[in-house]
Amino acid sequence: MTPAIDELRPALPAALVDRCKACRTAALRKTKIAARFHTQLADWKDFGILTPKLFPGMQRRYSFWLVLGAFCSIRAGRGDDGFDHAPLLIRHLPLHAEATLHENGNPDASDAAERALASGAQEAGIDFGGAKGMLIFGGGREHDFLLTSVHYGWVFSELMGEDRWYQGNWELRAEIFGGKQIAPDNGYILGALPVLRYNFLPAGHWSPFVDLGSGLALTDIGAPDLSRSVQLNFQLGTGVQYFFSENAALSVQYRLAHVSNGRTQSPDPGLNTNMFMVGMNWFF
Repeated sequence: MTPAIDELRPALPAALVDRCKACRTAALRKTKIAARFHTQLADWKDFGILTPKLFPGMQRRYSFWLVLGAFCSIRAGRGDDGFDHAPLLIRHLPLHAEATLHENGNPDASDAAERALASGAQEAGIDFGGAKGMLIFGGGREHDFLLTSVHYGWVFSELMGEDRWYQGNWELRAEIFGGKQIAPDNGYILGALPVLRYNFLPAGHWSPFVDLGSGLALTDIGAPDLSRSVQLNFQLGTGVQYFFSENAALSVQYRLAHVSNGRTQSPDPGLNTNMFMVGMNWFF
């Protein structure tokens, strides 16, 4: 005799919970892809480009992963309790369930970079590198440096441009740098500046960024390029971070740096360098 459904139901949670947890990460990633697929189809339909009827097989396949990812998330998060209510929750799940994957601090989000750089996140890090001088903006000599910098950062904006190529958020950083001039003469430079950075947050562990900042610098470099010890410092750059865990990332960046006194005292050709830095960042 076939056992009644009510007799089998108590054994189902224990048998399925391990499998649900194991497939949770993969299913959630496909859930995100599925939700984006449905959103794009809706946009295309509104513009009259195509309708979902043109891709019935693809729509069914992605709909399956959407439901499976939501089921695994609910089941693994609730434990054994509430198993009987999971189908009810799935029936009431909105099609744009992808939005839940972008909630700040959501431990089930599939992207390490997005989790680490959620709104309110803080970071600290250190960078090492050098700078190669160049003759632009009136500079008379090339100045080369060995540099080190430390920084503290705070992500102050929510996720912007969701599902667009520029999806990301804003971060405010305070940086202190210093180094030794190795050409054309020996010298030193110390500086501090606030930096405004935009972190791009595509899917995965990579986060490109662009930033700019302006502050003060202290140096013993003098004529013919600089005329006093306190200078203005401008930096503009780009780079990328690779998150190998949820709270740590390696970074590589390039910056164009300009140091001068803003033509408040002569001589003031200034010095200009290409900065190349690699570093380690910790998020908390």
